[in-house]
Amino acid sequence: MPTISLAASSAGAIVAVKEAAGSLDFRPTTFEALTAMALLAFRAARVEIAVLEVGLGGRLDATNVVAPQVACVTPISFDHMEQLGNTLAEIAAEKAGIITGPAPVVLGPQPPEALAVLEEACRRAGARVWGVGRELHARDVCVAETGTTFTAVTPAGVLAGLSTPLVGRHQADNALVALGAAGSLPAALVPGEAAVRAGLAAVAWPGRLQCRPGDARVWVDGAHNAASGESLAAAVRQLWPGRRLALVFAMLRGKDVAGTARALFPLATAVFLPELRHPRRLPAAELEAVVAACGTPVARVAGVAEAVAAARSAAGSDGVVLATGSLALAGEVLSLR
Repeated sequence: MPTISLAASSAGAIVAVKEAAGSLDFRPTTFEALTAMALLAFRAARVEIAVLEVGLGGRLDATNVVAPQVACVTPISFDHMEQLGNTLAEIAAEKAGIITGPAPVVLGPQPPEALAVLEEACRRAGARVWGVGRELHARDVCVAETGTTFTAVTPAGVLAGLSTPLVGRHQADNALVALGAAGSLPAALVPGEAAVRAGLAAVAWPGRLQCRPGDARVWVDGAHNAASGESLAAAVRQLWPGRRLALVFAMLRGKDVAGTARALFPLATAVFLPELRHPRRLPAAELEAVVAACGTPVARVAGVAEAVAAARSAAGSDGVVLATGSLALAGEVLSLR
């Protein structure tokens, strides 16, 4: 167990990184500095297990200074293409940069062209692979507004009646990746069944098909590309069949506006486009020009609060309002008073 509090060790890490950065002949990025601070804080606190999320790609990412006990690659789709490449194979090659040795690798569901690249990287590294849909399976999946329940089938055995407050069939697959990673740790660190159940039940992931607290009719999600839009659309069909759906939709520049809209707009009776506060927001007028071809009625509104109010009216007393297209939008909706 840690012998020093993480808060205390973080303060020392900030000072150390600031001093080190001052002697460099280049300016580290914010992510590089934060990664260095985190690693120093973890060491000082004697953290036994740390989960590091890659910032972008993997091959050139700051987190790649770590030799992992296990590496995970969640589903690859088209995103950050200006940095990672224009094909799924190119993007997968960047993501495969975290596969640097024989440590086990857990793969979420992958498109065939991405899977081929990842499996070749594992073969070259001599890494054992567990894949969702192959060695890892979810069955008896039940999706409700309160969360997702499922049975996990893994090489280590079957765990029935698992539950997570995260909503959507895709969240069962995400949970399988976590289970595969936990089961791939050295034997002394593998969590027991009680810890697995408690951990999944306690997961909190703001902005991922989340109900606005105290407001059962308004939901938010950060979907901002075609793949995440399709996963969200599948969840909407399961959760609210036959109910009217009004969308509040806003995105940032550089995101897949058309692909996200194609996945979600056919489910909606009306779409409202507010102006975000985020500095990289795509103005509603530009957004409207892109999504007009979807055929769903759209209306520009001044701000997020006005958009939610208009969507409530369009959805009717028994309908649902869904705000999506960006985590920035989700954050603004969640902060409304």
